[in-house]
This record gives sequence, structure tokens and C-alpha cells, in this order.
Amino acid sequence: MLIEFSVANYRSFRDRATLSLEASQDDWLEESHVALVGERRLLRTAAIYGANAGGKSNFLTAMSTFRELVKNSSKSLQLGDRIPVVPFRLHSESERAPSHFEAVFLQNGTRYRYGFEATTEAVTAEWLFSQCDSIRETTLFIREGTQIEIGEAFREGRPVEKLTRPNALFLSVVA
Repeated sequence: MLIEFSVANYRSFRDRATLSLEASQDDWLEESHVALVGERRLLRTAAIYGANAGGKSNFLTAMSTFRELVKNSSKSLQLGDRIPVVPFRLHSESERAPSHFEAVFLQNGTRYRYGFEATTEAVTAEWLFSQCDSIRETTLFIREGTQIEIGEAFREGRPVEKLTRPNALFLSVVA
């Protein structure tokens, strides 16, 4: 279950924008709109609204791009293919900087934080952390450029780190 999704330096988003599905402490309509997942209170639905040209479609496109790259970057992108990210173009520094994507989600009672940064040429950073019972996150893997450090708890990643292309996500290769 998705807890939050963040994007930065992508299309109309220069700064970090986050959609959080954590419920406030307000109990109005709690029975129908809030799901209790362990200790967490998460919204069952969310709406994105705002002025025309406010970035609503670009935010949804960012979520879709994130999903497609995680699912298919190891299969659909060949060596040398461009990564379909579009940086914020109204500032000279952000045009050359990588786009940033991150999702926090729950799977089988464990909280995960996964994200990556990419330019059109290469994935520049990628990370996956888990958090089960403690307040401290466990590092599953961290990627900086072509260097991938795999944590003890992520054995399934060990045999494939050398197979990861610069334009493919390590998580997609592992899957």
C-alpha cells in the first residue's frame, strides 16, 4: 500500500512535491476513508486538484514514469537508449540535474522506501531501505552511478549487480 510518492526536477516540478496518504488525526469520516494498517492510518483514496496548468497531470505522469521504469527498464531499454525523464527546463542548473523519484510503501507489514535519480542518459542514484519493527531503516541496497552496495538482507541482488546497465534500474534487473 502506498504511503507517499515524491518527485523533483521533473517536467513542471523543480522542487520536491509529495503526495502523502497518511491520514491526519481528524476522525471525521474515518470509518469510510481511513484504513488502519498496523499502527498506521492511511487514506483509502486521494484527490489531486488545483488550478489549470498547476501540475496535476505532470504529477500523475511522474507516477506513471516511475512505475514503468521499475517494471520495464531492464527489458525495454537497451544499452544507449534514453531514459524517458524530462527535467525542469526553466532553470539552467535543473536542466542538467537528474530527476528524482521516491515512493514509500507497505508490503506484508514492512515499510519500504525506494527511489532513484536519473538523467536521460543514466541512472545516477538508486536506493532501497526497509523498516520492520525498529525505527531504524535497514539498507537493502544503494547505488551511486555504476557502484552498487548490497546489504546483508538483500541476497537476491548479489548475482545480478554486474548485469545492470547504466540506463536500467537495479531493482528492475533483480525482478
